[in-house]
Amino acid sequence: MRNIKNKLLFLIAVVVFSSCDPRVDLDYGQWGDNSELINVLLYVYDFQDHELQEFRETGELTPGVRKVLRSTGMVIDEDNHTASVNLPGSFSLVDDVVVIAFQHNGTKVEPLNGAPIAGLPADLTTGPYTYRIHSADGGFTDWVVTINQL
Repeated sequence: MRNIKNKLLFLIAVVVFSSCDPRVDLDYGQWGDNSELINVLLYVYDFQDHELQEFRETGELTPGVRKVLRSTGMVIDEDNHTASVNLPGSFSLVDDVVVIAFQHNGTKVEPLNGAPIAGLPADLTTGPYTYRIHSADGGFTDWVVTINQL
């Protein structure tokens, strides 16, 4: 029995290690420069308490959070690599939990010069902000984003 177990382990090891051929890297350059900015979005977090009866029998309220889109107008200048987005006056950049997000064709959005990280609540009153959008081919474009409180 021990001999069979050793042969089986040897066979498994041979199969596992024989399938570890070197990976072929993708040629990301074939996709070209995709560091364009498509849209800038401003979200406000909406916090609500509700009861999850199927999980709790105590009647205890549990917090719920959702993102609500609040930006109204957006202008992108592709020649100068700038974007301007509007937030209605009924929302405060100071009192409400405002989050900036991007729609793009790149591989990564990198905040520059202390710009807020996309997707996280931050103080958006000190703009304009610069973001670098990286492309799959290694290129990048720096975009200046301005938030206008209406």
